[in-house]
Amino acid sequence: MNLENTVGKYFQREYKITEGHTARTLGSGDIDVLATPSMVLFMEETAKLLIQDFLPSDYISVGIRICVDHKKAVLPGETITATAQITKVEGKKIFLSVNVRYQGFIVGEGEHVRYVVNKKSFEEKVKSVR
Repeated sequence: MNLENTVGKYFQREYKITEGHTARTLGSGDIDVLATPSMVLFMEETAKLLIQDFLPSDYISVGIRICVDHKKAVLPGETITATAQITKVEGKKIFLSVNVRYQGFIVGEGEHVRYVVNKKSFEEKVKSVR
């Protein structure tokens, strides 16, 4: 599996912010705005969806690193756009630039790294750790 030809590929997805995505609901803050954990979830899911299209059906990617800045607040009911773009590939390690935007403003941005694994082997390895 050679993923070198995926550098530069990107994917965007819209998400509607609900009460379940707020800092107050998740416990990461005390007001009803988009929580950082929810923003990270949107970034990771968008990256996962981007990569999955380039993998054989028995492989998946797992997140191994994410470093982001959360720059602006967004209220529930609003729609944001998450973007993930592949910036570098080192074997099974995929580096991505991720961001979330709202009405043209950057809500958050950063770098994310995912690793490609065989789904069945990974599940077996996780179960054997118990």
